[in-house]
Amino acid sequence: RVRQKLLSLIGRIGREARSETTTGKVLEVLWELAHLPTLPTSLVQQALEEHLGILSDAYAVKETVKRNYIIKCIEDIKKASQQSV
Repeated sequence: RVRQKLLSLIGRIGREARSETTTGKVLEVLWELAHLPTLPTSLVQQALEEHLGILSDAYAVKETVKRNYIIKCIEDIKKASQQSV
């Protein structure tokens, strides 16, 4: 429960930030959290939802940042499909 609230807070900070640096740091933190092997699936999903919310809503997110995360997502999908083969 506490971890859910912390993820929500981190996401809110990222969405409301008016600084590109702050938004970028929050995106990095959420991305890293979502990739922790010990994090429960529900929290991974929440971290990724917060991440998407920031990329969708944030004032300070440039197209290059969005493109970089699209590439990261594609790389994750490729890794997962290679591991399952």
